[in-house]
Amino acid sequence: FHCISNSTCLKWLLYYKYLVTMTTTQSDWDKVVTPLLEGINKYNPENIEVLQKYLLFQCASGNYDFNANLSLLKLYQFHPHHFDTETTILLLLKSLMKLPSTDFLLLKCVLPQDYPDEKQLLSKVMDLHNHLESCHFKQFWEKYNENQELFTNVVGFKEAIISYVVDIINSSFQTISDDLLKSYLGETNDAVVDNVAQPHGWIKSGSQWTIKNQEEFIKPKKIISKIEFESVAGILAS
Repeated sequence: FHCISNSTCLKWLLYYKYLVTMTTTQSDWDKVVTPLLEGINKYNPENIEVLQKYLLFQCASGNYDFNANLSLLKLYQFHPHHFDTETTILLLLKSLMKLPSTDFLLLKCVLPQDYPDEKQLLSKVMDLHNHLESCHFKQFWEKYNENQELFTNVVGFKEAIISYVVDIINSSFQTISDDLLKSYLGETNDAVVDNVAQPHGWIKSGSQWTIKNQEEFIKPKKIISKIEFESVAGILAS
């Protein structure tokens, strides 16, 4: 906070700590966080604690605030001694849930250089992103199952990734085998796969799924070209 005196600054600090303890909805958090992201306030290291708590709220509620999370990473960049690995992991996982947006890449660029990663946890998150970006979904789910502790506090993570995978399947496949589909969705349970497929109109026949009937998407296109007589008069005259 940009304060005119120490006493004023203390009053504001106490007031904001009170607000943080009382925030239970997105609307409440908006009132707390919005002033922190404006003007010179965004560079105040005292915002770190508030933004960390706001991130925990996002993870628990399913809400997402890219600007607040970006501001938190920038504060880590300016004040590396405040860097928190677990918070950064949560922040990056939240951005993974927004694929195919570029949020993850933007946040990755702001990570402080030589950030501490003794347990290689951040490296694991980077690997997860690489697998998703490369559409190596089977490898992604293998890593996901090996590192369940990373996702415990991020509500809706698996569902968000499945939604991203479904979008890729819809745009890339006309048909797909049942085994490949299950590996892409990270599921072996037929009932779960059926629940994913039904809203998208996927139809199973034997061991194959029809994602879309190409004939439904092929439509005749009538092309009309208009040529002015003046533009061909010289050709006709020759």
